[in-house]
Amino acid sequence: MEVINMFTNMGLVQHVKKALDEKWQYVFGTIGQVLTASIITQKQLQYPNEINKHLSIIRTFIGKRTVDCVNLIKSYLWWDKNKQDVIYDIKYDKYEGVWMSADGAFQVAKEKGPIDTMPDIPGICVRYPGHMGVYIGNGEVIEARGTNYGVIKTKLKERPWTHWLKYPGIEYLDEIENCKRIIQENVGFSNPEGVWKYVDMHPFAAAWYKQWANSYSKIPG
Repeated sequence: MEVINMFTNMGLVQHVKKALDEKWQYVFGTIGQVLTASIITQKQLQYPNEINKHLSIIRTFIGKRTVDCVNLIKSYLWWDKNKQDVIYDIKYDKYEGVWMSADGAFQVAKEKGPIDTMPDIPGICVRYPGHMGVYIGNGEVIEARGTNYGVIKTKLKERPWTHWLKYPGIEYLDEIENCKRIIQENVGFSNPEGVWKYVDMHPFAAAWYKQWANSYSKIPG
């Protein structure tokens, strides 16, 4: 999986928060695009059992963005900032010959483990067989749970997650390093390390970095 842009864990968190705020709905096999009648027809042909049993509900989602559990994550990788839309690219759908379903992504992930060993890192993905969500910190998860739920926020400990993983193709940075990256992308300091050294001397440096980075973008990439 070639990573052209730098996709980060904090960028993933902001993306799934955007999906939550915008009330994205769940339709099996969809990737975050605005649902149309033609997309429903296409998905009926691909996944007749999953679509037809919820067809009456799914039709009420026309005009809204829809996604399924793992495609909520992939929609971050597919998001085109210029077009403000999802643009499908197979390189984020298949990795090392494995289709990136919820189970496939877990199979190929290099860093993963049982849920009771999960590091407290926002953007870590959590899963149980056939399903996946995104840990956003503070004991909370955002997941595309199902047709009757859509994209929702749940408590980590209240759902039957069995494992965690770092999603392939996403760079996992700590929060301050991610803030520095956003700042540098927007300012372009000739000597960023000199700037960080100066800021780090301040007792509220962490808060400064967060406020500074947030001033540039609500959805860091």
